[in-house]
Amino acid sequence: MNTFEKFDRVDAWNEFWKARANKGFASSRSNQSNNTYDDISKLIEKFDNINSIEDWGCGSGTLYCHLNDENKKKYTGIDGSVVSINENKDINIKMRVNLTKYTSSADVISIRHVFEHNIEYDKIFDNALKSFNKLLIIVFFTKLNEYDNSIKYKYANKYPGWGEKNVEMADLYINKNYLKYVLNNNNFSQKYNEKKSYTFINNIGADGNETILIIKK
Repeated sequence: MNTFEKFDRVDAWNEFWKARANKGFASSRSNQSNNTYDDISKLIEKFDNINSIEDWGCGSGTLYCHLNDENKKKYTGIDGSVVSINENKDINIKMRVNLTKYTSSADVISIRHVFEHNIEYDKIFDNALKSFNKLLIIVFFTKLNEYDNSIKYKYANKYPGWGEKNVEMADLYINKNYLKYVLNNNNFSQKYNEKKSYTFINNIGADGNETILIIKK
């Protein structure tokens, strides 16, 4: 069995999404109520002249259902799972992609519950910072801890035998200080009223307490 540190995340979630697909993607999306997705949608609506919205690690595309009709036209889901792409032909989900190697150009990028499962989340973070034009939203379900900058994460949980790859999956505690270090080095201000800035807010979603990192240009 490949350990958490040594496997490619592409296809790692196929079995998970296959189980969801058997229940019907469209019905499961439309019935989901989640405060975090509503908050993300409202944040996007505050920005003018949004032409493109990318949802990295989109899964079944739940965010799409929480967008207003105009923003749904601008939505593209990005996921590494073959199943989540093939079974979501009713909305714009494409690109079987490894997010550690993916960059684009999108006005808005949303990333929810992705970093916590990726030991190379720092690469995804760098790619997202290069790719967004106006608003980047990152949602964490594990508590953001504050370590020395040289420590990028610590383990929260490990669980073996995950999916068809039979790999070791894990949840990570992400280092908040490392995130701030990267943002500060990229000239983002912690004063959120400034144009190029960021802030952390606490939120209660369907999965419990979450932290939302909001970054804007």
